[in-house]
Amino acid sequence: MGDVHARGLSLLDVCDSHSAELLDYYETFLDEEEGFLEDLNLEMPYGDLLIIHKIEVNPQFRGHQLGLLALLRTIKTFGEGCAMVAIKPFPLQFENKVTDKNQSKFEAAQKKLRRYWAKLGFVRFEETDQYYLDLAYQLPKVNITGFQR
Repeated sequence: MGDVHARGLSLLDVCDSHSAELLDYYETFLDEEEGFLEDLNLEMPYGDLLIIHKIEVNPQFRGHQLGLLALLRTIKTFGEGCAMVAIKPFPLQFENKVTDKNQSKFEAAQKKLRRYWAKLGFVRFEETDQYYLDLAYQLPKVNITGFQR
């Protein structure tokens, strides 16, 4: 975010010109003048925002917490200088395929995925579909058999 402002650009315009999804994150978490919204109650409310767009684990490897391990590695690799990480839990098997007929299966899968990301400390922001993790807190340690804080 700092780089956008340093170049004299509007963060809103940059997000809007990139994609509707990025604009949604901007509208949920950011304020052009202030940076992160105060409602987030971030420990350190300054820095960048790391957005996780998609994590996909091949079905044959699911059930071993590899998605959590991949997300932790991504955060450790790209999260330096970031105040928070944002993610929108969405079960990819329903990508462009949510219908009235499969709505209940989609909602169950989404609820499961939200609980899954909550294991890392992600929390839902108000009534939105976006979840965030304050990077000022220590990330949990993950191994294949379980979690330790």
